[in-house]
This record gives sequence, structure tokens and C-alpha cells, in this order.
Amino acid sequence: MTVRITKPEFNLREKLTELDYSRVPYEKMPAGSIIQFKQLKLRNVDVGGFFLTTTSSSFTQTNTDFSLSISPRFNTSKILITVVTFKYLSSGDYAYTTIYRDDTNLGGSDRGLNEESGNSHTWNTVVINFLDTPETTSTITYKIYGRRTGGTLYLGGDNDVVNTITLMEVKQ
Repeated sequence: MTVRITKPEFNLREKLTELDYSRVPYEKMPAGSIIQFKQLKLRNVDVGGFFLTTTSSSFTQTNTDFSLSISPRFNTSKILITVVTFKYLSSGDYAYTTIYRDDTNLGGSDRGLNEESGNSHTWNTVVINFLDTPETTSTITYKIYGRRTGGTLYLGGDNDVVNTITLMEVKQ
């Protein structure tokens, strides 16, 4: 007895053109892949002055909207935050810079994520890299805050420097 199996005919070329290889679905991307990239670039000359001028010893949000929002695609994703700004302190005391996710200080203390002392009357670069685990797919906003222990703190830089906040969603 002979058994014959038959399959319906198909056009291989037609089937291959139905596949979309120009974009891998987010769900199939491997861990460590960048799912989203967002960046805000601001110059103090574009906004008419410094992003923050404060004499407060409590963390104060920048007076210009130096913040950026993102809606993660996965609640397991991490958000890599990179901030580059410039700081000037009018006295030799301490200056602190931090990042808030909505109303939460990611630095977790009154020292924040960047601390500097003794460098008064000079502009210094502030670079913060922080890997956050928000565990949500809702829109979240990252904001820059600063405080000082004496004198006046200025954030934003003089002249025409570029200040940035960069957010990258990293798949886990």
C-alpha cells in the first residue's frame, strides 16, 4: 500500500515578500537592546538664562523645563539616564545635583547623584549616568534638581554650552 501526502502549492517568492525584515518586533529583541532613545538639548541662551539659580539648601527643580518624559514599552525595562550640564557655585561650600523620577529623588539622599565642594567661582561639568528600574509602562518624567550649602548655585552654563538629558529604554 502506498501513501501519498500532498500539500497545497504556494509561491515561495510571494511568501518571502510577505515577511518584514526591515524591523524586528520589540518582543523579539534580545536583552540589552535599546528600545527607545529620547534626548533633550538646551542652551541657556535659548531659554534666556540659567536653568537654575538657587540659594536653597533643599533640592529645587530647575526653573526652565529641563526635564524629559518617556513611556516604557515593557514594565521590566530599565531606563538609562545621562545628564550633562554645567554648575557654578558662588562660594566654596557644597553643591549637589540629582535626578527625580516624577516626585522620587533617585539619589535617595540629600547628597543626590553628584556632589562637589570647594570649586567656587568656576564652571564645572556635571555628568550623571543612572540606571533606573521604573517597573511601569506609564509615562514617567525625569527632572533635574540642585541644591547648595552656601552661596548661590547656578546650573546651565555660561555662553553657548549645550546641556542634555538622554533617556534610553533598555530591554531586560
